[in-house]
Amino acid sequence: EFLVKFPMDSGIASFLQMPLGYYGYDVDYHNLWIDGLPRNLPESYGVIILDRELVVPPTKEDQLADWLIRQKEVGRKIVFFGKIPFESDTVRQRVMKAFDMRGSGSAVEGIHQVSFKHQSPQTGFETPNQLTPADFHDLQAPTYSRIWLTLEAVNLKREKFQYDPIFVTKWGGALLDPHATFMRPDEDQMWKVDPFAFISAVIGPLA
Repeated sequence: EFLVKFPMDSGIASFLQMPLGYYGYDVDYHNLWIDGLPRNLPESYGVIILDRELVVPPTKEDQLADWLIRQKEVGRKIVFFGKIPFESDTVRQRVMKAFDMRGSGSAVEGIHQVSFKHQSPQTGFETPNQLTPADFHDLQAPTYSRIWLTLEAVNLKREKFQYDPIFVTKWGGALLDPHATFMRPDEDQMWKVDPFAFISAVIGPLA
């Protein structure tokens, strides 16, 4: 598996640092493998973004879950970029419950039919979203969210599932793959959603 060692190799540096800077925010990077979890964050830290390349050590999943829940409770915004980074079903579902997300969070197997249920005007920013059974998760946003993209799927057992990969909510939001960006054959990445609108909706311009 690929472990990010340097900030420049992260998804945040490649995709979110520019829209964050546009609204006046500086970005600090923290390596969970090298530095562990931060003990005390200054009050000036208003948002925590979990990178799409984040790989959580199995022995630290519970610790990260507890830490994230505490950050949410003290009022910091949380953004899941790329994925909900917990391999343990138990830990992932505990985090989802604390963040009012619904579903199992697991990838749905055996999908043979996918359709769009809802697309907001903020989607299709540089390239349109495409229907794919890849990385379709049983995950729904909190009921009080502004959902920007919703997909529905049916598996081989005729069971129906819903995936809300892009949403803004009172504790932050999510930009989940494969519906955040698209890689062209020349490896240039294009946004499927307006990142400036997303950052503005989640945290707004720096006062």
